[in-house]
Amino acid sequence: MLRISEASKTIVVSGVPDVLTPSRMADKLIIHFQSSRSHGGDVEKVEYPTNFKGVGFVTFEKNTDAEKVITKEQIMRDKEFPQDYHLTVYKFTPDVFFYVNADLDLSMFGEDEQQREAIQNLQAVHRSVRIGPLVMPGQWRGGTVKVEGPFTALKALRQDLLQRAGGSNSHTGIVLPMVQNDF
Repeated sequence: MLRISEASKTIVVSGVPDVLTPSRMADKLIIHFQSSRSHGGDVEKVEYPTNFKGVGFVTFEKNTDAEKVITKEQIMRDKEFPQDYHLTVYKFTPDVFFYVNADLDLSMFGEDEQQREAIQNLQAVHRSVRIGPLVMPGQWRGGTVKVEGPFTALKALRQDLLQRAGGSNSHTGIVLPMVQNDF
């Protein structure tokens, strides 16, 4: 379990693929975040797997390394992976333990291409929220996406979407679901 003194040096990583054994994937996380490609640094420890599917905690030796990696797009590549995986990374905060999964209807943004653009824009603004299709990559089912992240981050996403929709709650299809709190 994470000590309070480690919080400023720790990031939360979501979207960790389930393609290798957990111990091997933890090794891959260390390698990824120590590489220059990630803009990280020396990793003190990795907690993976956790009680959240596809989520791990990476603690760096320096808090500046944790701050750098959250500003960069993180794509995990490895010859052992069937594809590249986009990771969502954000600073560790106590509200991580109030993790929420929800389905979100983005049909208000128009057709598929506009929805994809909206997702990219939302992901850039709300970096601690993971946004992805409900189906496998490459099989886009327009309109509905899966969002997950800390409760406060999803609450901020909801507020942003309400503002973009002109404040009308009935057009967004946004419902904050039950909190998944497995810790």
